[in-house]
Amino acid sequence: MTKWHASPDGGQVEAVTISTFDGRQRVVRALTFVLCGGGLEGTRLFLSSADDVPGGLGSGYGMAGRFFMQHPRGRIGRLEADARTPLALQDRHAIFGVRDGLQYETGFALTERAQREGGLLNASVILTYDADPDSGWAAFKSLPSTEPEGPERTYGRAGALMRKAKDPGSIASNLWRKGRQKRHAACPVSGINLLIDLEQTPDPDSRITLSSDRDRLGMRKARVDWRIGNDERRTAAQFGHFLPDHFTRTGGGKVELDEWVHDSGPVGDELTGTHHHIATLRMSQSPRDGVVDGHCRVHGVDNLCVSSCAIFATGGHANPTLTIVALASRLADHIRHRLNRPQLCATRTAPEVAVVS
Repeated sequence: MTKWHASPDGGQVEAVTISTFDGRQRVVRALTFVLCGGGLEGTRLFLSSADDVPGGLGSGYGMAGRFFMQHPRGRIGRLEADARTPLALQDRHAIFGVRDGLQYETGFALTERAQREGGLLNASVILTYDADPDSGWAAFKSLPSTEPEGPERTYGRAGALMRKAKDPGSIASNLWRKGRQKRHAACPVSGINLLIDLEQTPDPDSRITLSSDRDRLGMRKARVDWRIGNDERRTAAQFGHFLPDHFTRTGGGKVELDEWVHDSGPVGDELTGTHHHIATLRMSQSPRDGVVDGHCRVHGVDNLCVSSCAIFATGGHANPTLTIVALASRLADHIRHRLNRPQLCATRTAPEVAVVS
């Protein structure tokens, strides 16, 4: 989508222009438009309406693009354990298959009491395992060698087979676990990491704006100013302090927290994004606080809705897909009922719904 066509007062989207890289364009008209581009691309398209509609689409309170959040993820420490403990931990804390490709992951979450008493954000911690490169299972997974044809590949495969022969038990057990039991592989490890996923405190200065650079279709590119605050660091630190007691009590090992958790300076590369782009077109009762209303409809634009995690008011710490699907289903039901109203049925001159992305 490369251009918005709106009514003179901006209260209705009448059409959009779609373009291809080879220069072709088409105008799409509909009764209702649904923007499904996600927190980055959807917001970029929404903000670009200012190039086509005086003042841009929406209420005019400048909320579009603000409160940009992700789920910051990073290592907060390591777990030091004896040789047998990692194998036992992998049976309790890992990714497990259920059926038909479904999976679930076990880990740790803060209790409601801990959050309320400490003023902490939502968060979860999982264990990740650095496989011992000398184990039989690691050698087995390295076959076939990714080296190009030649002596290096031949010697690499031979070496892997020799290492494999020293530890056939891990290969046999993991083939059984994965093939028959539909479970994850468990093998000797060289390290156990404590990985945290965090909610963020909404910050209006963490935002998406448009740059002056343009893409191949002539659309302005997005400029990202993602900010991580002290609440996120404090939650990570406090969560880390809860873990040693648990692992000591259960015999899981000794927790060694990373230094950055205790620092007071800005968070650097210790936390990274998870490609969950949240809240830039957030839901609100008032247009002064957000972009869409409780029906996912843009404040002030009668026939434009948004369906993505861009409309989340807060982000939580878990993957957003289930909530996105639930909101999309709810929005579809709302649009269906709205389009079935007699006054609309009698005046239809365009397709009912156009999805913009």
